[in-house]
Amino acid sequence: MEQWFEKYTSIRLADLIALFISYAIKLVAAIVLLIIGFWLIGRLLKVAERTLEARNFDLTYKRFIRKPFKFYTKDCSCNCNS
Repeated sequence: MEQWFEKYTSIRLADLIALFISYAIKLVAAIVLLIIGFWLIGRLLKVAERTLEARNFDLTYKRFIRKPFKFYTKDCSCNCNS
């Protein structure tokens, strides 16, 4: 029991800092990718709306088409690899 305790309590501060930095970099990269993804989705929605507006679609059709598109791009993006 004492060997186990000594093994896990003898972690050096430098190791903890290195571990923290490696996870912090991954977290920042994930947040940046999320922001870029939301920005791209917003741009795609605006392009789709402009296209519908140029073709003189009714406002209710634009809303009807926008909601599923927004749902499938934002809410279902986590299942794209399954």
